[in-house]
Amino acid sequence: MRICAISDMHGQYNFKIEPCDIVLICGDIVPLYVQMSSKDSEEWFKTFFIPWCNNLPCEKVVFVCGNHDFWGQRHPDRVKLALEGQDKIVYLDCEYYEYKDKVIYGTPWCKPFYNWAFMEPVEESDERYKDVEHFDILISHDAPYGVSDVLLQEDIPFATKDHIGNHAITRLIERVKPQLALHGHLHSSNRELEMLGDTKVYNASLLDERYEMVYEPLYIDL
Repeated sequence: MRICAISDMHGQYNFKIEPCDIVLICGDIVPLYVQMSSKDSEEWFKTFFIPWCNNLPCEKVVFVCGNHDFWGQRHPDRVKLALEGQDKIVYLDCEYYEYKDKVIYGTPWCKPFYNWAFMEPVEESDERYKDVEHFDILISHDAPYGVSDVLLQEDIPFATKDHIGNHAITRLIERVKPQLALHGHLHSSNRELEMLGDTKVYNASLLDERYEMVYEPLYIDL
């Protein structure tokens, strides 16, 4: 299976995706200028995002929301409604999806960081994930703690070189032991492969901390 992984476009879609089997998107899909408006976010989703996904050179597109995708948290039913009849596009909100004998689990939830969408105390996330069973691929918006979670962009004041990931995501990976874990959220953490036990962990963000597109889509053969 050839995977293309992307995240944190924030409405910037001026990049190309190579032919692949499946595109996995780790959240923060909506443009910054509509993120606070559910009405405008839904309109953008229907008129731009769905057609964009349907035109990609792949069989399936699977995505989660991120902390800038307020519409996804406020109106999860509207997201599902907008995707009725869209066989190519799959939205996961703490749900499973099986593709080519690989089980994908997707979650948008992040540890608290200001007053953004999908913020949840780590203890509540632990409770949310306690009954999650086997999956092969994790797509989360937040990064796991201790792996792929140190901001490396030196020209920003909040890059402290501390680990700032999510302990609940780490515990989920350590318990389930998937083959692959993909995340976004931390735009400038390491873009190379890191390992959490036997799980391969990658940051799929496309933008840097100044919201400039500097990274390329990630391709993985699984």
